[in-house]
Amino acid sequence: MQAIGTNLRRLRVRAGLTQDALAGMLHVTRQTVSSWEIGRTEPDLDTLLALAEALHCDVTELIYGVKRNGYQQYQRRWIVCSMVCGAVLLALLVLQLVLVPALEARQGMTYSLLAYSIYRLCVPQLGFFTGGILLCALASVWLPARVAGKGRRWLLAAGILSALPPLVLAVTALFAQNAGSILRPVIRLYYPAVVQPLGRFLIQQLAPFAAAVCGFLGWKR
Repeated sequence: MQAIGTNLRRLRVRAGLTQDALAGMLHVTRQTVSSWEIGRTEPDLDTLLALAEALHCDVTELIYGVKRNGYQQYQRRWIVCSMVCGAVLLALLVLQLVLVPALEARQGMTYSLLAYSIYRLCVPQLGFFTGGILLCALASVWLPARVAGKGRRWLLAAGILSALPPLVLAVTALFAQNAGSILRPVIRLYYPAVVQPLGRFLIQQLAPFAAAVCGFLGWKR
């Protein structure tokens, strides 16, 4: 009983719920939840299923605790996510080795910077964004910790704000040819910043990486 109570309290805290909030979701009293957590009483099977649903966990995790097994269900999705991100990064590497020389050759023949600029302003950001997700997914295979409560909302907000500068840069690169008067001020603001090494690092590398990490941690349950 004590093991279930300990696991219940840990999972409740991880989910950012108070005893009153959890009791309300299960239509029981706060004293009942407290009695489960201290091991005085034990929830029945139906209640365990309801607890697992409310706490976004598996029943086995509620009964036995977290087992550091790389092939548990809650870890398999991060393994798959890591494999997908690795495949995307590999594809981007192939593009870097094959497409960039072709674009540079085309640029020399046609004196057109459009295709080359679109690649340089969009693809690196995608690579750093994917790298941030890959790092978080790999860490999640061994570290089941989650951010609970308001921390998740703050991280999601930080991820969205971090994604805005690279997104604006990518959009202006894609539509610069027909930007007209609407996007020209944005282009004049962003392009000099990207040309500078510090601006390139902040907008094309750090911002998408931070957006991926904050968004991942804020979304992860």
